Amino acid sequence: TTLDILPLDELNSTSTYLYNRDGAVSYAHRWAHDRNTKYHDFTGEGGDCTNFVSQAMYEGGKALMAFTPNPRPEIGGPGWYYTSLIHRAAAWTDTGRLFSFLVSENWDKGPEGMEVSSKDYTLAGDLIQYDWENDAIWDHSVIIVGYRDPEWEYLPLVASHDEDHDYYPYTSFYYQAARFIHIKYNRGHLPVYLPIILNTNYGLADQMGSSGLNPYPVPSNFSEQNHPEPYPEP
Repeated sequence: TTLDILPLDELNSTSTYLYNRDGAVSYAHRWAHDRNTKYHDFTGEGGDCTNFVSQAMYEGGKALMAFTPNPRPEIGGPGWYYTSLIHRAAAWTDTGRLFSFLVSENWDKGPEGMEVSSKDYTLAGDLIQYDWENDAIWDHSVIIVGYRDPEWEYLPLVASHDEDHDYYPYTSFYYQAARFIHIKYNRGHLPVYLPIILNTNYGLADQMGSSGLNPYPVPSNFSEQNHPEPYPEP
């Protein structure tokens, strides 16, 4: 369902925690025109767009990967996770499956979102998805990184992969339909933020309170070896 009012983050459970919007935006800026080699680049293989926004929510937004107990390596499994090219959830890379995971699936980990009725009810770090042909197939995911003229127009500016863009007006894509996903909180994970204040201008996003003060720091030595392992031995 969609809402006609701005949803408020009500953290009434110890299993839900704030989504680090500043971190997700910082990650998106860093990798909008580049590729993090910890992850496979799906450009030309169905598109890297949803892979990119999943990375931003995980690496920068501090969401926890969601997977079933005792998983076996598979492509397209349930939940929301990526450990390798051959061990990843469908929702990590597929636009429609990510929407379902965020909005309608009941998991105890990962980001939780809700569809809102227009751009006016979004914040920096939220997502927009597009249907190119008006055929009920959602083709593209982007992440909001700021707003143009937030006092009046409140036009979301987005970062995306495949095509690669940053600070790109969301209306500049050629599309038939768009839907807006507000990320409410992270489930099952308490992030720790350092007291670093960003010098950003996100308009309403700042007024509403972005949920993290520490932008995602990008290590200089990314490799598969230092990727966190979500499946520890019992």
